[in-house]
Amino acid sequence: MSRPDKNDGRVSDSVHLLISLLVRYPEIGTIKFDPDHHTLKLTFMIQNKESTVNNQVLEKLLNNSLTAYHILEGFSDITARVQVASIPPLMTVHLVRDVYSLGKGEIELVIAILKDQVGQALIVEQDSSLLEEELIFQEELIDNMLENIKNEDYDRSLFGIREEGRVMVFNK
Repeated sequence: MSRPDKNDGRVSDSVHLLISLLVRYPEIGTIKFDPDHHTLKLTFMIQNKESTVNNQVLEKLLNNSLTAYHILEGFSDITARVQVASIPPLMTVHLVRDVYSLGKGEIELVIAILKDQVGQALIVEQDSSLLEEELIFQEELIDNMLENIKNEDYDRSLFGIREEGRVMVFNK
């Protein structure tokens, strides 16, 4: 893991956000923070050995669901796009969102839709050692880090990944 400069709290906030998202949502495979566009790219992975999931149908469902969610929440002028790509035996779902309006409810909506559409094919690295208190702490940390990241300018791209029970964040 690349260590941020101790005097640079802004990098620390963005690193903590990526770590907290990956810990709290084991369905997320990778996260990329793009400070130039103020976006997060969340990647979900699906086992699709037999190509039973239609890329275009899933992509359209997710985009339409997010559009409806944003209308209901009163968001306008936001960056939100979903792209689904399939290279058997894997399918990837990329959600690109601006950090200004992203919230936990939206992430949970995407995860719920993916679980409904692909079921057990959604790759989830479960860590059964997390207690309910830890999950609540991670949710509070995510809220705080999202607020901090919305109000600051960052100059470092970051990439977070989960691998074999560990969460790692790198400067890109």
